[in-house]
Amino acid sequence: MLSPAAARRAGLLLLPVLILLSLIPALASRPGSAFSDIRSYLVQMHIHGHSNHNGNDLPASMESHCSEASKNGFDVIWWTDHESLFKGFAGDIVVDFKDAVFNADSTVLVFADSPARSLTRIDIDRPPRGTDLKVTDGRLNIRVESEPESRRPNRLELALASERGKVRLVNFCRPVTSGLEFRCWGRVRGLGEDTSVRLKFDFSWHPAGRHRAVFDLVRTAASGPQVIGDTTVVQQVEAVGQSLDLVLDLQAALAPLPNGDDNTLSSCRIEIAARSGEVVEVVLDSLKIVSTRPDGENQYNVAEKLVRRYGDAYGIKQYMGVEVGLLHLPTMPHMNAFLPGDKAIYENTRVRDDMSRREWIKFIRDMGGVVCVDHPFGAALRLKKLDGQSLPPDLSLRELSRKKGLVNDAYFKQVARPIVEGGAWDADLLEVGYLFRGAGSLEDHLRLWDLALANGVRLMGFGSSDSHGGRWGPYMEPNPFATWIWSASDDADDLLDAMRSGKMVFGDPFLWKSELFFGVEDALMGDTLFVGKHKEVGGWIHMEPWRGDIKVRLVQVEVRDGDEVNIIRSDTIENTRGKFVIRVEKPCFARVEVYDEKEIPLAFTNPVYLMPR
Repeated sequence: MLSPAAARRAGLLLLPVLILLSLIPALASRPGSAFSDIRSYLVQMHIHGHSNHNGNDLPASMESHCSEASKNGFDVIWWTDHESLFKGFAGDIVVDFKDAVFNADSTVLVFADSPARSLTRIDIDRPPRGTDLKVTDGRLNIRVESEPESRRPNRLELALASERGKVRLVNFCRPVTSGLEFRCWGRVRGLGEDTSVRLKFDFSWHPAGRHRAVFDLVRTAASGPQVIGDTTVVQQVEAVGQSLDLVLDLQAALAPLPNGDDNTLSSCRIEIAARSGEVVEVVLDSLKIVSTRPDGENQYNVAEKLVRRYGDAYGIKQYMGVEVGLLHLPTMPHMNAFLPGDKAIYENTRVRDDMSRREWIKFIRDMGGVVCVDHPFGAALRLKKLDGQSLPPDLSLRELSRKKGLVNDAYFKQVARPIVEGGAWDADLLEVGYLFRGAGSLEDHLRLWDLALANGVRLMGFGSSDSHGGRWGPYMEPNPFATWIWSASDDADDLLDAMRSGKMVFGDPFLWKSELFFGVEDALMGDTLFVGKHKEVGGWIHMEPWRGDIKVRLVQVEVRDGDEVNIIRSDTIENTRGKFVIRVEKPCFARVEVYDEKEIPLAFTNPVYLMPR
């Protein structure tokens, strides 16, 4: 009985034979004739507009990504926000102080019994003198006093935080358009001209800067909201008597800002200050973050509206996909779904609790969609240790990528097993183009891809950023890569056809500006070419404009069962302007890699399968 991999390879051999017999006239045309009917579109297929839970220093708005894409010459953004965005935000985030633990010397207030993945602490920034904090009867008591003659405020600040020091949680980082409100209960004493209590909220980054909302507690509100530039709104809120019963409408607060509806909560801080010998006291009973319109369909409709708005404003074609977790572990990675233009993401990608990974992929593919296996070695941004040795914490992604194979054999096999033996759950694509991600360098990702292809698992490779914020460029995180899709048009259906068939080149669009395409005789990237008895075929590369300061490497890998990659050839092509000879003595595939003179990776093609008759 054939093994699953052998069966797949048998199908790989038989199916193209049948297709070949029906297409002999087409294959008799000149090399590259089909290539002349398509063009290259620069696409970022894994980008997050509202899911900023990774605590990026510049958490993205959809506007900021569109602005960066436009400046850097991109044609298409295919948004893939996390499924949790479209599941909605029915659960409130409640912060009370019943289980809070604090000692006088600490800078952190810890919630001892907080459930997993919830807010776990409050970070405290305070001066060495003049402040007092304590937890009494389940309430947080804060007292701030100042020197009698000092006009300089004595200031204490509380910041909601998580275990890692930044709020990275999807449920916290929710869009303002979910009807976002911040509620606060407690008491305040001593408000006056020389004392203040401010609630400060940071949101998403926009081309004009980061959007912020500031609420000043006052005895009597004397003015309406004040807009500072295009980024900040400050407004006064009356603290009636000594009792605090605040309901702050964060969506309404940001409405005066340009594109203020395109914002996600990123941080929440409470600042208490006094000067000139005054004293202010605040008692906090509890805090709550609430979405009054929590349903995911509302947020989907908002994202669709923003796609249309920014498509017109920035000239970037945009589509909406989704990223799902499905029991995310290093050996069970996230997956992205990309659907045809007539399929609504919200209605067609929701995951049932009882749905297996393979069932979900079939569900997407039956609708004409494409599924990608994301960051197979995990989603971490930094590797802390290598073979038991600690690595410098300031290593850049490019420095990590230069360390070549970072994954030991045992872990590599653990990650590869469900992809190779399980056929990658019948997914279509694999995220290969990462300088570094999880525990793997670019070399590890290429090795995994080659192993899957060699075992008959036809995962087409592409590169992406998975950016949740920050500027686009050679040092963007988690990764600067993107994909050039060779398609008949930039319509979703044409792009999906090209993705399925492997008409893609991935690499660094900030360092590589030329068009690139690879073929062998009449076979294009992603195709299968059957080789006759001469066993030599001509490979060709399209590059426009041509670059002379690069190294073009041909990688040829045997197609066979096993857990090792047998590289037949990996060497520099000298004559890249003309045809170059590829010898085919056994089933194999060939692909092209491009590096600069310092071995910095630039671009990678998808393979052509070469099968002896």
